[in-house]
Amino acid sequence: TESDYKEFTERSKKVIDYYSNIEVENGKFVNGALTVGENISDLGGIACVIDIAKK
Repeated sequence: TESDYKEFTERSKKVIDYYSNIEVENGKFVNGALTVGENISDLGGIACVIDIAKK
């Protein structure tokens, strides 16, 4: 739905902003927009592992 898309876009922007502030080398930062799909997947995987560890 349109509201789902809006929510996804807003959350994606937060992930982009977070990763864009990670410095990987002196003055060089991650391109959060370029890696957003992989970053969201990684965060989902971490959430699953945490869920499993709690059980």
